[in-house]
Amino acid sequence: MPTLTSGLRNLLRLTVDTDPFLIGLTFMLHQCREQGTFLCSPNEVFQIVIDVERYPDFVPWCKAVYIKEKIDNQMVVDLLAAFHGIKGKYTSEVTFLSPSETNEGWIKAVSSNGIFKHLYNEWQFIPIDENKTMIGPEEGKLLSLFIKIHKIKSIVEVGTLYGYSSICMAKALLEDGHIYTIENNPQHSRIAKKNFSAFNLSDEITLIEGDALEKINELSAKAPFDMIFIDADKSSYPKYLDWAESYIKQDGLIVADNTLLFNTVFLESPPKEVSEKSWHAMREFNNRLSDEKKYFSILIPTDEGMTVALKLT
Repeated sequence: MPTLTSGLRNLLRLTVDTDPFLIGLTFMLHQCREQGTFLCSPNEVFQIVIDVERYPDFVPWCKAVYIKEKIDNQMVVDLLAAFHGIKGKYTSEVTFLSPSETNEGWIKAVSSNGIFKHLYNEWQFIPIDENKTMIGPEEGKLLSLFIKIHKIKSIVEVGTLYGYSSICMAKALLEDGHIYTIENNPQHSRIAKKNFSAFNLSDEITLIEGDALEKINELSAKAPFDMIFIDADKSSYPKYLDWAESYIKQDGLIVADNTLLFNTVFLESPPKEVSEKSWHAMREFNNRLSDEKKYFSILIPTDEGMTVALKLT
């Protein structure tokens, strides 16, 4: 499911996810995810995406496009595609709504015939806080790997955003596993729920709306949990760790994103662009997890930094 999100300063994050689908007998399209940052407004990017005749210029698998019909907010398009040795034409029926200051924009495309007739794409153009970022594909792979290796069954996630990390983790869970994810922003929650449903993961993921410090305590009755993934307000990381020390089981995992805090945690003092409260909190968080009597831990130098700790006691 493609998702476009824009920050308050017109910083746009583009994410494209395509689930495996069936072509002919048994041909699986590998998951494809591309991410980039663009200095433009949501409407400017909407115009790029909706200009399908330009797709052959920048979409690798698209070789030619012909618009058969275009009326108001609908159009029918023929595309010539070549992907992993398969080549052919398919028809895509597209509906769309241009974003404005008062509403979200979206594009929905359903392929009705041809080799990609099982393909469904949905693009969302959503204004967000520029400080809200989600994990990238590398971090998603790491989370999946941790869960599979450690045979994780129960997870608490602090900070859902649009649900990408929840989906990565849910796909890696054992059959009877479950995720409880907490999100304070109602708009983010609504989109995440929609994404969970689109990936048929609503039964594996419970989304809890509200303040994380309050809601995480309500989960204490369901403890112990196998793992916690923290990707929320940075100033509260030590408080989430307080909870994890009590309610994540021995030999469980504590994983947190953004622990390099924009490469500032190793500085002698916080720079102007990082709040002093968040800087001190993140340094405390990492220092506590470096206690070798309590944790076996590592700070992985991903783009934002990901700390992983095995709870020893």
